[in-house]
Amino acid sequence: MKNCFLSIILVFVVMAGFSQELKCRVTISAKDQQESERDFYNNMRKSIEDMMNNTVWTDNVFDAKEKIEMNISISIKQKSDNTFDATLQIQSNRPVYKSRYNSLMLNVVDDKFKFKYQEFETLDFDEQSFNSNLTFTLAYYAYIVLGMDYDSFSLNGGTKWYQKAEAMVNIAQGQSEYTGWKAYENKENRYWLVENLLNSAYANYRNAIYMYHRLGLDIMSDKTNEGRAKITEALGEMEKVNKQKPGLFELVIFFQAKNKELQDIYSDAQPDEKTRVVTMLKKMDPGRASDYDKILSQK
Repeated sequence: MKNCFLSIILVFVVMAGFSQELKCRVTISAKDQQESERDFYNNMRKSIEDMMNNTVWTDNVFDAKEKIEMNISISIKQKSDNTFDATLQIQSNRPVYKSRYNSLMLNVVDDKFKFKYQEFETLDFDEQSFNSNLTFTLAYYAYIVLGMDYDSFSLNGGTKWYQKAEAMVNIAQGQSEYTGWKAYENKENRYWLVENLLNSAYANYRNAIYMYHRLGLDIMSDKTNEGRAKITEALGEMEKVNKQKPGLFELVIFFQAKNKELQDIYSDAQPDEKTRVVTMLKKMDPGRASDYDKILSQK
């Protein structure tokens, strides 16, 4: 009896050493969806959430409060039997120290997402073999989300997870005919997202991610001006990257996530700091120039 009790404790300890890292919510919408298809898409949603939330992605322990919040939105454009043509949106959030604020870390839209799915299918992810574009794409973004989160807490802390995503790209290129994995398709796809993150030529970008979040946002509750100054410094690092490669995919993704946050951060800044920052932002993210101009009028 004693040995049995000890065995139960041992099993519990081993299981506790491996915990799920993601708190993922999935929404699925379909063009011209029929009432009869509601249960089908609900089952698809549950299958995806089960995969994302029950897979152990890392060798680190996350408690419930540390889980990374992630949202997946799938918009079905066309369906033919069990084959789907969709747009995929991935978002993730990061809590800010000593606040109730969650900072949007990633907001990327993948409009080249085709996959197959059978109702009640169990989504099994195998990182060594391409068995499904659905599971492979979702797992790829799980590693990107993890990498970005780790990068925001420690300098280059996300490298291991980016390398896993890169390995998946290499496998998909050799084993898949699906789009989104190859360099020649366009400059804003899964290949280029992770290539840019691991490319040493753009190391200033990852330096900036750490500086922006850990040295900037995380101290703003106690030292607002000092934290904002670090964020300004981080934007300066990104400006260096932008001079090297204007319109780099990583910069596009950063400003998709951060443009509103940046407007809030600099709403109370001094006029000279506002002018400097707005000039930088308009160079790096010209499509939102009019939004950044609003910073100058805020008092």
